[in-house]
Amino acid sequence: MALLLFGLPLGASACGNANGTALAKQACGHVDKALHLLSAAGEPSTAAATATEDRAAAVAELRVALPIAAQAAAEAAQFAPLATTLSETNRVAATVLVPALSQQCFAASTGFFAPPPSGATGAGVPPPGAQTGS
Repeated sequence: MALLLFGLPLGASACGNANGTALAKQACGHVDKALHLLSAAGEPSTAAATATEDRAAAVAELRVALPIAAQAAAEAAQFAPLATTLSETNRVAATVLVPALSQQCFAASTGFFAPPPSGATGAGVPPPGAQTGS
């Protein structure tokens, strides 16, 4: 009985992680299309009008990816950075987000996520506004 009580939440979280991974991969499909369009738009041989269309299509793909990534983050917290980065497309040029999106989608495709920082990370650095001992 105890095994059932403790195993059920663990099994449920595994399902959530699997759902989150599937959703993140779906969102990253749109991100990959957007990255391809941005790359094409940046080619010197691309006509200005075509580059403008490609950039607009890339932003549209990123906006399609956003709600999918948000659902992935709701299912599995490791996808929150992907959703957050995609949410920045309203404020930041998509080209600025390329490195972060590339890394986040690589992590989603491989399942490799950096471990959380240890308690010692940042030791000795006071938070903003903290009183220092002088």
